Amino acid sequence: MAISITNSALSFAVGQDFVFQPTSDIAVTRWAINSQDFLPAGVFFSPLSGTIQGNCQVAGIYKFRLQAISTGSTSEVEIVMGFFGIAEESYEKKVVIDTATLVPTFLDGNTSATSGYDSFAKYGDDLIWSISFAKSGSVISPRVASISFAVRKDDESEVLLESDYTSYRYSLVLEGGLYYPRNYVQITLASEGLAGAVSDNLSATGTFCDILGEFQIDFASPIGASGSAINRVTTKSFKMRIARDIANSVL
Repeated sequence: MAISITNSALSFAVGQDFVFQPTSDIAVTRWAINSQDFLPAGVFFSPLSGTIQGNCQVAGIYKFRLQAISTGSTSEVEIVMGFFGIAEESYEKKVVIDTATLVPTFLDGNTSATSGYDSFAKYGDDLIWSISFAKSGSVISPRVASISFAVRKDDESEVLLESDYTSYRYSLVLEGGLYYPRNYVQITLASEGLAGAVSDNLSATGTFCDILGEFQIDFASPIGASGSAINRVTTKSFKMRIARDIANSVL
């Protein structure tokens, strides 16, 4: 018997509602948390379904051992849950990535064909990308190990700013009575390199510059599949307009 989970290391925001549902390859009579382990306050566990859900209010990293119990056997797997603080001024931008073409489509109303850029933000913003996936027009839920976001001045330049692995988290979002998978990447749009690029490439009005963004995605191979456990891909680059706050400029 084996417990099946998408990722044994999970991360969520403090105060974020979440649901985590493990499965097993055989019928389970009940689920359990190892008696020596505990869940943080605000997180609840169902022995009947194995579901772990809640809304943790305290940042931290918690390890516990989840058990699937059936007649005559017990399977156990260690799970790590991290709960990270998100700044109150953070805001969310939604993007859908086509896994066949690796082209991101942004849902904030901008396209390079009509506005000259694909997405818009301001230097210093605390940004959260809400990422979902599609293939040939249909929504899909691939196994994702990690996603990072980076920006460059152009296709030939070095990375000016890049999120690290702690900035990624996976969750299920409740919409219309159903749960949908979402991948989140948080990043603050501020660095010495990005500040220099914005200052050196301002528009004629001195209020914005255009840079290139990209997502790097680590897809996890299906359980039992041969070959590499991780398939790393980089999306097509997209044009991102970065505005300069003239009244409170740090550039």
